[in-house]
Order: sequence, then structure tokens, then C-alpha cells
Amino acid sequence: MSCYDWCSGTIKIPAKEWPAFRKAIIAAHNTYNERSFERARRLHAQVKADSKHKRNYSFYNKVFDAVYNGNLSVPNHFKDLIYSSLLTQDYLNVKLKLPKKKDFPKATLKTERYGHFTLGHASKTITYNVEENNRAVDSAAADVFVRQVFQLLNRITWTRGSGGTIVGNDEYNRDSEYKGGGANYVVHRFGTMRERAFIATYHY
Repeated sequence: MSCYDWCSGTIKIPAKEWPAFRKAIIAAHNTYNERSFERARRLHAQVKADSKHKRNYSFYNKVFDAVYNGNLSVPNHFKDLIYSSLLTQDYLNVKLKLPKKKDFPKATLKTERYGHFTLGHASKTITYNVEENNRAVDSAAADVFVRQVFQLLNRITWTRGSGGTIVGNDEYNRDSEYKGGGANYVVHRFGTMRERAFIATYHY
């Protein structure tokens, strides 16, 4: 059964935890970035060999299916990089191209966007945002990079004034007709034990 849902929220990281937390996210991103480049090069070789001596070969269909329906073992937001690194369009003709290292830029201390996450360097915050779609929250929660970031969050020693909540909603809850029904609910909560006293919907 389909269920359109979303979630979003910002978590304040304790100042002492911030440097190590940010460094871990950068390292995880760059590891997957290197893996994605290797997968793109390998996929290029496979598609090139498969298209040899074939007329009216659809590079678009082959690459799209391999990237989004195949098993690439990379986080979802890297799949878009792989896809764009493999194809170029000349008017109505979609052609295969060789992925380059520059197509996969490494994260640095200034990088803010990491798929569903955005780092606020000045405020020492991380924002998680899953746009509404069919079972979008479950799909994001299953992503290997998302799981890794939440594992990092679960290892943080929270201090007073740090932490925060991620709230969400879905089409069935919004349709609730009872008094007080339909409001956004908490999906994740982080902070000191006194502040959270809550078991998150997802466990990482």
C-alpha cells in the first residue's frame, strides 16, 4: 500500500563533538565518492561493450536501468552523479561518455550538502530533510549513508542546549478526523536523557 510521507528537522551538535562529527561525515562521503567513481568507470566499460555493433542502441535506457534499478552499493545521492557522469545529450541524441574524476568532487570542510543532510558550519547543526513522496521516509532510512550519519548521531554525548527533533507526517495521519489528529509527529529525537525521554521510530 502506498503512503506519501516526509520528515525534516535540525539537530544542534555540541561544540566539543562538532569537529569529529563533521570530519567523520566528510570521510564517509569521500569514501563513497571514490567508490562511485570506480562504479561509474566499470559501468561505462560494460555499456560500451554491450553496445558494440548494435544499431539504435539506447544508452539512456541501459544506463538509467543500471544506475537506478541495479545494485551499485552506493548511497542514493551518488547515483545521480554516476548517471550524469555517463551520459551526454547532443540535441535528441543521448551518448555515452567516460566519467571523469572532476564529476565526483570531494567534500571539504566547507561542503554543506550531503544528500538528505545539510551542515550548518557556523551554527554547528545538521538538518535532515526528506521531501514528500511515496514511502519516502522508509526509503531514506534504508540508505547506507543516512544510516551511517544516524549512527554517528547516536554516539554523540549530548549536552544541555544541544540536540533537537525531526518531525514528519503522512497522508493517512493528515486525514485523521478525531480532535487533535493530523498534526506532525516526532520521527527522531536527540538530546540529553532528560530532554528526549523518547524511543525513536527508527533505530540505527
